[in-house]
Amino acid sequence: SMLDPEGKARVFSIIRDLNKSLGMTVILIEQEVDDILELADRVFVMKSGEFVLGGTPDEVFASVDVLKEVGIRVPSIVEFGNLIGAQKTPFSVEEAVLIAKDGAWKEAADRDASPTVEVAAPGVEATAPAVEETAPAMEAAALAAEATVPAVEAVDLEFRYPMGVKALDGANLKVYPGEFVAIVGQNGAGKTTLTRHFNGLLRPSAGDIRLLGKSVLNEPTANLCATVGYVFQNPDEQLFCDTVEDELRFGPMNIGMDKDRMEEAIRDILLDIGLDRYRQVWPRYLTKGERQRLALASVVAMEPEILIVDEPTTGLDWLESLQILDYLERLRRDKGKTILIITHDMNIVSLYAKRVVVMANGRVVGEGTPREVFSQPKLMEQAYLRRPQIADLSDTLWGEVLLTPHEAADRLKRSSRTNREVAGK
Repeated sequence: SMLDPEGKARVFSIIRDLNKSLGMTVILIEQEVDDILELADRVFVMKSGEFVLGGTPDEVFASVDVLKEVGIRVPSIVEFGNLIGAQKTPFSVEEAVLIAKDGAWKEAADRDASPTVEVAAPGVEATAPAVEETAPAMEAAALAAEATVPAVEAVDLEFRYPMGVKALDGANLKVYPGEFVAIVGQNGAGKTTLTRHFNGLLRPSAGDIRLLGKSVLNEPTANLCATVGYVFQNPDEQLFCDTVEDELRFGPMNIGMDKDRMEEAIRDILLDIGLDRYRQVWPRYLTKGERQRLALASVVAMEPEILIVDEPTTGLDWLESLQILDYLERLRRDKGKTILIITHDMNIVSLYAKRVVVMANGRVVGEGTPREVFSQPKLMEQAYLRRPQIADLSDTLWGEVLLTPHEAADRLKRSSRTNREVAGK
């Protein structure tokens, strides 16, 4: 899960060769199922130590509702097939294209394609947000129009690591107050290096960092962290207290927050993020998803205006990922926080990001709404990224990029109705 799309493709290619060429038996444990659908002969789904589904991919992924209840993200192509009532479950874009052009699905084409609400863990809201056709672009444009001064800005930033590796080569980026921005790119593109400059964890070799228009190159990291919070990719790198609530106290105490205000914030955050019942628990006893939420909560407790989260979904299942991203979106929507995430998950980008920043070779090489970025194949290729399968499907069928299975299903049904109306005239 820490690999970029190109790295994942190479690993799965090796696994395929081991199985097909050498006859090696492969047992693969994986949260992300898109890449294994065409590899696997059989699939088993576990929940709470028990097998709840098992069989061929066709058999298992016919049980869409069960998969969602367990917390598994149903592949977008599979979901598309389910929404249009396909007689055979598609596992690839090519199969979905053939099914979409085949009139066999049309008898079920008028079924409701409204977005499905995911099942939430106790105490935590988790919903897969519906993506309106123009909502991300409209909101991002409105934010940029309202805010003339960026919340954070990198100007011609350069950075070399001690061994001489040039990680940033003239990187420029503006992020405005209240935005939800996803930074994407191949491993080594400079994403983490860039964002670690925003609160002084790294200092540039050249260039400038500005918060609300003011250069902060000489500002101590201890001061910057009160404004720019940073959540590391591995939560265990920033969890070291004896109890959950002590983790949330550590940051506020060190920046001198008023005690009553701190305790009120801790209480509200633990309730909001679903960790209230673990207040006195040693963090190492928590699950990976719970530790990820705790690391995030410990930074939020300091009340930073800008929150950077590096790979928020690494090692998490789909339900846990939604819980984290829903919480970040609530912080942006309800409290006006500026959110930056670093991610390889284009499905998360499609659902949550209002703007996408693409990095390659230490520079920002492109940006726009998810729809705009996914509509630029050369940009995706330059950054070694793979857009979601639904984007490939909709581009193939209609020459436009759609972001969700529901959008694609609705588009297909509208096209079918239009064709029938034209044929009837």
